[in-house]
Amino acid sequence: MKKLKSNYISVLLFIVCWNSVTDLSAQQQIHNSVEAQEVINTLVAMWDAIEKEDVDRYAGYIHSDFTAFGEYDSARVEGKKMEIQNIKTSLQHSSDIHTEMHFPKVTINGNVAWIVYYWSDSGISKSKPFATQGKSTRIFVRENGNGCVFMAIIRCCLNYWREKHTPKEIISHKN
Repeated sequence: MKKLKSNYISVLLFIVCWNSVTDLSAQQQIHNSVEAQEVINTLVAMWDAIEKEDVDRYAGYIHSDFTAFGEYDSARVEGKKMEIQNIKTSLQHSSDIHTEMHFPKVTINGNVAWIVYYWSDSGISKSKPFATQGKSTRIFVRENGNGCVFMAIIRCCLNYWREKHTPKEIISHKN
C-alpha cells in the first residue's frame, strides 16, 4: 500500500510539473506571437511614415548604428544620418508610394528579432510609375525595454519575376 501511494504521489507530481512546463511553453509562444506582431507592426508603421512623407516619424524607428545593403546600393549604407538622407532624397523624386508585406516570418532571440518576408511596392518615381517585388531580411533590437528599433536591412529586388509571378509563386521557386 505504501509503494502504491508513493507511486501515486510520484505520478501526481510528474503531472503537475509537466502541466507547469507546458503552460510556460504555451505562455512563451503567446508572448513570442505578441512580440512577432510588434515587429510586423513596426515595419508597417515605418512604411506608413514613408508613404505619408513623415521623415521624422520614420527616423524614430532607425537605430543610430543602422546598416543597409539594398537592391540598388553599390556600397553598404552605414548610420542613421545616411539612411535618413537617402529617404529624404528618394521622397523628393517620388510620390504615391505604397508597400505591402507578404508571408512574413519573425524570429525572436532575446532582445533581437529578425523578419524575413517578400514585399511589393508601387508608386511614382521621377514622373514614371513603378512596381517592384523583392525579398528582405530586417533586424530589429529592443533597447532599455523600449519598442523595436530597426537595425539593419538586406534586400534583393526580384525584377525578373515582377510581371510574371505573384509572391506565392516566387516562394515556391527555388532560387
